[in-house]
Formats: sequence, C-alpha cells, structure tokens
Amino acid sequence: SPETKTFHFLADVINDTSIVLDTVTISPYFTGISSSTAPLYISSGSNLQIIAMCMSGAMRSLCSLVAGGSKAALTDHFASPVNGKGDVGELNAKNASRSTVVALTGVLLGTLIVPYITTRTSIYTALFFLVFGHLLANYLAVRSVVLRSFNRQRSSILWSTFRNPKAGADGRSVVLTPRNVSNREIILDIPSCIRDAVADRVIGHCSLGVSVQYAMTRCNTPHVLKMLQYFQEEPYVLFVAESRSWGRHGPRILVSFKEGYGSLDQLRAWLHALEIAAMWSTRHMRPSVTSPSEIEDMVLSTHETLRKEFSGFMRCMKEEGWNIEEGAMMMGSPGSVIMSPETTKDA
Repeated sequence: SPETKTFHFLADVINDTSIVLDTVTISPYFTGISSSTAPLYISSGSNLQIIAMCMSGAMRSLCSLVAGGSKAALTDHFASPVNGKGDVGELNAKNASRSTVVALTGVLLGTLIVPYITTRTSIYTALFFLVFGHLLANYLAVRSVVLRSFNRQRSSILWSTFRNPKAGADGRSVVLTPRNVSNREIILDIPSCIRDAVADRVIGHCSLGVSVQYAMTRCNTPHVLKMLQYFQEEPYVLFVAESRSWGRHGPRILVSFKEGYGSLDQLRAWLHALEIAAMWSTRHMRPSVTSPSEIEDMVLSTHETLRKEFSGFMRCMKEEGWNIEEGAMMMGSPGSVIMSPETTKDA
C-alpha cells in the first residue's frame, strides 16, 4: 500500500478508540442515566451502552482490516533490505516473540498496578496515560520507518526539492535520501493534497484514476476534448477542473489512465499535476482571473518540463537508494481506464 505508515498508525487510533468505548460502556455515567431523568434528545443508559458496544465492535473489525494490510506491506519492506536478502519467516517469528513478551509484560504490570486503581478518577487517569503513551510510542515507531518506494507525499517532497534551485548549493538540484524524506513526512495527511515541500503548504488537489465521464462533470467539454487529443501518445490524460471549483488551495486536477499503464506512469501523472500546481502558485494567480487558455498553456509547458527532467530525476533517485521499480500513487485500481481503439474494436 502506498500509504502504509498512515494506515498503520490509523489502525492504532481505531483500536484505542474501541478500548475507550469498552471502558465507557461500564461507566457509572452511562448506567446511571434513566429514561425518566434524561432529556428527550439523550437516550437512556442501556441504549447508550448498546450503541457504545456496537461502535466498539465495529472499530475492532475495522482495526483488524486496516492493520492486516499495513502489516503485510511493512513485512514486505523489512524482508527486502538494501543489501543482502531478507527472510519473511524469520521476521514473522521475531514479531511473534516480541508480541508475546509485550503481552506478558502488560499482564505483569497490570497485576502490580490494578490493586491501587480503586476510584473512578484513578481509572480514567490511568486510561488516559496508557492510551496516550500507546499512541505516542506507535507514532514514533511509524515515523522511524524509512520506506524506499514512492507514494504521492514522498514523490512530492523529492520533486519539489529537486526542482527548487534555491535548495542546493550553486543552484544544483538536491536529491534527498529515504531517511531525509522520512523525517519530513506527515503521517496523517490527505493523499490527494498537492503539497509544496519547500514552502510546506498545500497548493492544489489531484484525483488519480478518475473516469472521463467524471472529468466531464468537472471540466468544460472543449477542455476535455483538447486534453484527450494532446495526450494521445501518453498513458494518461490530465484534466484541470473549472477554476470556479478550485477553492483557496489551488487548482483541482483530474487524471485518467489508459489501458496498459504502469507504476511509472502514475508517478509521471502525479508529478505533472504537481508542476501545474507549483506554476500556478508561483505566478500568484487567482482562480477568478485564470482563463481556459492560461490553464491549457500551463498544462502544455509543464508537460514539456516533465519530459526533459523526468529521466534525470529518476536516475538521481536510483543513485540515492530509492526503489524506482516499485511504487504506486493510487490505493487500489482506478475505477475505469481509457480503452485503446483496437481493444474497443475487438470487443
């Protein structure tokens, strides 16, 4: 998964939320509420307990789903070291041993601490500190993971610093290592946000893998037709939504992929969208005064820039230890792809 670190920490947040709900379920605050004394807009204690128990069970199920996918991706990462060959079996054995030690340590500490937790205040105080400590430890653990594959946020950080002449000495391009990028990642970030890593602000939004039909609901028809014609030789088609729907964070960009696209095509499409948003931000343009012709000029000029810089960018990334063969900008598969005329004819 391209957002492994985000989902792994999110699974911990969901799990701790279910634990809090379980604690609240047996709380005197809930059991003490009766239907006769409660206001009309507040359910009785038994109803609130049922709601809390149902929410807790749903969150545990969601946690298992999210944690399972992220754990598989992290296992694959740790079993593929830069030098040498990893062993998934050995990694799983060590992980199981670690879980056993942590569980036994928790039982031992609980045996020593529980006799001193006798009041309602002490219960909730201990719950707060334990949940906070668990989330803090997992947040620091997730931040320490250094992934070498591309996703939207990491590629934005790399491309922004690579294309910024002020970042390096003597105007040279700066190539960040996986460790440098890991230190600058935002764990709970919205993947569709285009972020300028140098200025550390959102400069646009990009949706990958949309259908042409959806793009036509956000863009005017002449723009869609021009982009389909311009990107005939590319494995993707990029559309820019009408300026009135942009908002204050910059342009909204939509990308459709063609049949047979690959992971590098996803990366090219995302970097193209990043270049458009960066150009719009640099020119300090306002959506209300951005004409369709200016938007199309930006798409064409940034496409030429990407064509010239992309091969050098990928070469530098490989030299710094990035895994350029693997990486995905999207979670899952696109809702639809543009079929080639030959495939359509055969069908």
